[in-house]
Amino acid sequence: MSTELQKLRNRWWHQWLKRRIPQQKSHRLQHKNIFILPTKAGLGFVVLVVMIWLMGTNYQNNLVLGTAFLLLATVLVCIHFTYGNLSGVEVSVLKTHPGFLGEDGQVDLLIKRTGDRIYESLELSWPGGNRVEVSLIEESQMRVRLSVPLLYRGWYHPPRLKIVTSFPLGLIFAWSNLDLSAPILTYPKPISTSVKPERQLLDDSGDLLRQQQLVGHEEFAGLREYAAGDSLRNIDWKVLARGQGLVSRLYEDYVSQHFWLDWQQFQGMDKEARLSRLCACVLEHGDGDMEYGMRLPAQEIRPGSGKQHQATILEALALFEWEPPGG
Repeated sequence: MSTELQKLRNRWWHQWLKRRIPQQKSHRLQHKNIFILPTKAGLGFVVLVVMIWLMGTNYQNNLVLGTAFLLLATVLVCIHFTYGNLSGVEVSVLKTHPGFLGEDGQVDLLIKRTGDRIYESLELSWPGGNRVEVSLIEESQMRVRLSVPLLYRGWYHPPRLKIVTSFPLGLIFAWSNLDLSAPILTYPKPISTSVKPERQLLDDSGDLLRQQQLVGHEEFAGLREYAAGDSLRNIDWKVLARGQGLVSRLYEDYVSQHFWLDWQQFQGMDKEARLSRLCACVLEHGDGDMEYGMRLPAQEIRPGSGKQHQATILEALALFEWEPPGG
């Protein structure tokens, strides 16, 4: 029963957050999206204040009571300053960097102040990612890069970003959970395997590449003895006139060299396993000069080379038959 109540509470909390702090490319922190609670040290401090107040009341000691009220005023001032250390900060998404499933993606954020107030010790993080502390004292804005674990293939939407501060005394902490629109292109997890695609050189029609020796094409490659069926145009009549027999001129036509990464070369594996193996093959061949292409069901990427071509193929693998979670 407690588990069901916890699920119900979490569902209600996420729905409430969704209404109060909807997904946006940029958020400005203000009273609607800032939450405040005492830290553990702050709770202990309040308990201490209550004990001092009780002692002063019991012994009717005005000096002790004054000390309790002074400490209580310190807590109230901390609430004001801690809230002010977040209010007015603007957090925007600049750019996202693709990554591989199971690793960390990168998001570039711009942290900017909208007034003259200075901000100290702001801590930003995604669940499971790195934590970055930012202070805007002399600078009016700062660019930071945060990592976030990539949990599924395709366009991964990070959970809510947490920004928190307990400045100045650590008695009160203020935070916000911002839903930033920062989709990260997530490639399949590369998995090497002994069942690798054959490094076959193929022509544009998909046939095995061969160095074809054709008569009547491209560069002269030599002479060979005449064979029945050779074109009369390719007979070397000068050689025949010198009495050296009947020979044909030979030419070579080289088909452009490239190879294909094919979905069908990984028979017996499920979809994600095939995508992972193809991803590993793309990374293996992506730095070479030889052109390569990829064939997926209902999709074909023509041979090419270079970093841009590699990125195109990786994107195709990331988005192959992809559906948003819960969609």
